[in-house]
Amino acid sequence: MLLHFADDISDTTKYEDHFTGRNSLIAISKSGRSIASEDVQNFLHATERGIQVHLFVRKNKDDKISKEFYYLGHMKASGNTRQFVMPNTTKTAVEIEWLLDVPVREDLYEYIVNE
Repeated sequence: MLLHFADDISDTTKYEDHFTGRNSLIAISKSGRSIASEDVQNFLHATERGIQVHLFVRKNKDDKISKEFYYLGHMKASGNTRQFVMPNTTKTAVEIEWLLDVPVREDLYEYIVNE
């Protein structure tokens, strides 16, 4: 998950991932996916399929020095999804709501979501 994007990347890679709280977030699938896509279905049915999903967040892709990623733990899809056409393209993607098993520590959450 990346929270900030360079202005010169293509519209099909400008994912609008974002936290909705310390224990929830919205993440966008790869472009060209639908709710029926195998990888989306694997996320939606991860528990029953024995798949564990872990969240790593990088605050800034342009950080060439530290390239810091933060491990935020295990998460599960809530089941709330929305398929849509990505802006300025004809490609579909799927918005998935995720719930973290453990809320992000407050100071780290504030650092990640604030510029």
